[in-house]
This record gives sequence, structure tokens and C-alpha cells, in this order.
Amino acid sequence: LSGNHDFDWSNSMVLHNEEHWRKRQIAEMFLLKNFLIILSIYRHTENLNTGYDSLIRSC
Repeated sequence: LSGNHDFDWSNSMVLHNEEHWRKRQIAEMFLLKNFLIILSIYRHTENLNTGYDSLIRSC
């Protein structure tokens, strides 16, 4: 991990649980874009159309 981020892995939690693969991918992209924007290490959101950015930021 770059940027000297310090994570507390012992106190982590599941944010969403989805058994369908495609729905899980979409949920993961949403959560990464919406909550983990400060990390700048994620690549999972590259397939998410940028047209959704303003919608995601409004949530």
C-alpha cells in the first residue's frame, strides 16, 4: 500500500454481501468509488462508466 495508510484490519467489517457475481462487482465498484476515494490504489472501478460518478457522489 502506498501513501503510508494505516489500516486497522482487526476491526474491519463487511459493507455489503451479494452472492450474484455481476451484482457483486457493481456493488464493489460503487463502494470503492463512494467510500475509498482517498486510497487511490483501487483499479476495480475502471469498468464503471464515468457517467455514474455524480450519482455516486450524491449518495
